Amino acid sequence: MFGTGLAGNIPRTFQPGTRQTLTISFLGTTIANANNLRQSLLISNQSGGDLYLNIDGTTPSSSNYMIKITTGQDRILRAEEIGHGAITAAAASSGNTYVQEIS
Repeated sequence: MFGTGLAGNIPRTFQPGTRQTLTISFLGTTIANANNLRQSLLISNQSGGDLYLNIDGTTPSSSNYMIKITTGQDRILRAEEIGHGAITAAAASSGNTYVQEIS
């Protein structure tokens, strides 16, 4: 499966413990698949705008999101906060977002 970002196709399968560099679309992209072994998710928003996350697999937007990560902000999200389901993201503008899942 692939998600379409601003820079083209982005793989939706991620290797736990490996940092992924993603370009997140404003249309929404899966940044972490469901993983029952997830302990935490490290996210660094290096894009030109805010990053919006949903932890229920639905597509987030600037008016409908569960977690907001501002430009330049790094966040460590523990499994106790975000659960083990799919995590989706949408960005206000283009740029790189770094994601690493620890399991």
